[in-house]
Amino acid sequence: MANHCWNWACLEGDPKELKTILSRMKDYEKFNNLTDWTNHIIGEERFDKEKHSPYDVVGTRWWDVDWEDVEVDGNELVVQGSSAWSPVTHLMELLAKEFNLNVLLEFDECGCDFGGYCKYGPDGIIEDHNVSYRQWMYEQDKHYFLELFMDDVENSGLYDGMNAEEATADIMKEYDYVWDDITITEMTILIENNLKQTT
Repeated sequence: MANHCWNWACLEGDPKELKTILSRMKDYEKFNNLTDWTNHIIGEERFDKEKHSPYDVVGTRWWDVDWEDVEVDGNELVVQGSSAWSPVTHLMELLAKEFNLNVLLEFDECGCDFGGYCKYGPDGIIEDHNVSYRQWMYEQDKHYFLELFMDDVENSGLYDGMNAEEATADIMKEYDYVWDDITITEMTILIENNLKQTT
């Protein structure tokens, strides 16, 4: 069973172009592979499914999007859904180049331990930020990050016999991307509470 990678893409550009993209994207079910679907979106037979795999053209094997509620809002089109193993990076870069768009793609996949974003413009990639899943959760949702952190502490058993300061110093080696004092304090409190429960 494939790991599901969550994708959230915001495409910005000419509303007419975005409506064309959306109408073609919604034909997803008419195609049995993403290579032919991509040709349909860009409006020409540029890719051959015998030579170009969906991973090369789109970045993944499938993309499960609920197209029913997707619509163009002003100069923006937001599309989201799960893909197999990896994000739809190649497709977003291709669309940015073909249709003169600015695209922000955010993605995360906990099983393969990654998350991040890519920004594209008409000339291609502008920024690529790919980090571990937990770091991405820290950057996006500190409350959820602390829930994940607590699960790690409770399930590891690594901190038994340590005092809170030692345990915090040890674990912060693994979570060296955490920089704000509030989150570090909350992490220390969670470790202290866990140590009290295990002693």
